[in-house]
Amino acid sequence: PGTPYALSKWCADECARLYHKQYSMNIVRERPFFVIGPRKTGDVCSDLARGTVAMERGAASFISVGNLEVVRDFLDVRDAVRALDAIATRGTPGCVYNVCSGHGRKIAEILDCYVSLASVPLRWQQKSALMRPMDEIARVGEPGRLLALGWKPSVSWEKTLKDILEYWRQK
Repeated sequence: PGTPYALSKWCADECARLYHKQYSMNIVRERPFFVIGPRKTGDVCSDLARGTVAMERGAASFISVGNLEVVRDFLDVRDAVRALDAIATRGTPGCVYNVCSGHGRKIAEILDCYVSLASVPLRWQQKSALMRPMDEIARVGEPGRLLALGWKPSVSWEKTLKDILEYWRQK
């Protein structure tokens, strides 16, 4: 783990593994990657959507961005909920399941999508405050065990981003 947040997740995962092994508890572990969707706040997809809406409304002259080259494995919340249900009902105790799409996307792709959906031309400016000093360049999961449970993502990348943008337009 490269950050305190990642370390806290690793520790919780290790505790679950140990409780399963030591006490034969019926524990199935899941590792959600970057779950996104309408109503969610505090993530890059909603931040860029809110910035887009602010520019559409004339409340901002640019969108503040961080590192647009970072690659993440984004998954729509609707697919994530179905994945968690599949893990809870069909997962094997002791196993760990990555809740992810298996596909990496640059942050720049989110911005490109919002540029295509915006009702006004978008401008952006990189802000040092949004640059993370310990940021991993790429974080992409491997969903093989989850796929083996019969789950697969069904909400397209474009629909997810469009739904996020529409949510913020209605606020």
